[in-house]
Amino acid sequence: MNKLSGYKEITLENGKTLEFKFANGALELYSELTGIKTFAEIDESLMPDLIDGVDENKNPIKVPTFTPRYLKAWRLWDYSAAKYAALAQRKPIDFTEWDAAEWIEQAGAEVFRAAMDIPEPDSTKKNEAPEVATANP
Repeated sequence: MNKLSGYKEITLENGKTLEFKFANGALELYSELTGIKTFAEIDESLMPDLIDGVDENKNPIKVPTFTPRYLKAWRLWDYSAAKYAALAQRKPIDFTEWDAAEWIEQAGAEVFRAAMDIPEPDSTKKNEAPEVATANP
């Protein structure tokens, strides 16, 4: 398996090592589980809902709130990435989406969020060249 493109290993406190492949195969599996068809919809599904709130200066702002929909999306996303890693290596799939929920609890959600690499939608205008990122700005 190409461990450079979207590959992530996470070791839990109990010593168990989990493997994830956050790449096209995971996107396809996630799409099958959720019915979502586009990258933009996948990206949106993995964002928390926003509710009205106020900042420290009492200005109105949108505040993220974690809903059952959001938690389910992340559970299915992490499960899809783990399943794709197993399939790509011809390993048994000896876990469920509910195991993925436990992994998130044990390792911390931020570990999984940092591993995610969903392609950004192209936001360039029709006749505009996309910006190119450089290693040394």
